[in-house]
Amino acid sequence: MTGTGMQYIANGWLALQITHSNLSVALVLMASTVPGVLLAPIVGVYVDRLDRRILAASMDLFRACVLFGIPLLWWLHRLQPWHLYLMAFFPGVGDYTYNASVLGLIREVVPRDQLLLANSTIGRRFPHVRLYSIRYVM
Repeated sequence: MTGTGMQYIANGWLALQITHSNLSVALVLMASTVPGVLLAPIVGVYVDRLDRRILAASMDLFRACVLFGIPLLWWLHRLQPWHLYLMAFFPGVGDYTYNASVLGLIREVVPRDQLLLANSTIGRRFPHVRLYSIRYVM
């Protein structure tokens, strides 16, 4: 989660560095948010029908492959702003699918009498990780 929070900030900084435009930063942040708005109802259906362990692992691999593309494009001197928008969108798809899969796995792994504690612990980590990643970068 710390890496995801730091990536969220780094995406904006990289867009600003490449384009010198606040609009590009806004587009990168919007591209990372759109998957949650568009795909939330659809992802829930697939998470309930597919094997959650395989889905979570494949989304981790998918996000890694997409994110590896940015340094590769930079190294090849081919990095364009639209690459950043796609790089923000596709890991967003992976994040929402991964999180839904993992949250669904909790009820399969945790005993019923400890579900409340497990769910509340998971819910508490998200805001803290975002704050930690902002503090760490600054």
